[in-house]
Amino acid sequence: MRTEINSITNQYRKVNEKPRKGQAELRTVLIKKNTLQGGERSRKLRTEKGRNESMFLANPNQFTKATLDGTRGNLYKTQKRIVQHSDDRE
Repeated sequence: MRTEINSITNQYRKVNEKPRKGQAELRTVLIKKNTLQGGERSRKLRTEKGRNESMFLANPNQFTKATLDGTRGNLYKTQKRIVQHSDDRE
């Protein structure tokens, strides 16, 4: 989106006086559209944050479990590798 605005700005600088009005209007429309998308994004994040907060306050354990997708910390290293790593550090 930003590249479109930049290209129109460059075209605006290159053309004569008459077609500049149309390009200026097009540029303002694109800038407004771009800022609206930013507002929509912040509104979406705000509602999502509120939803997550209410889910956490209702049931913190279930929220944590859903957030972590049921993953648990498993030790995938063998005892031999752990000892070897601790010996290397000394």
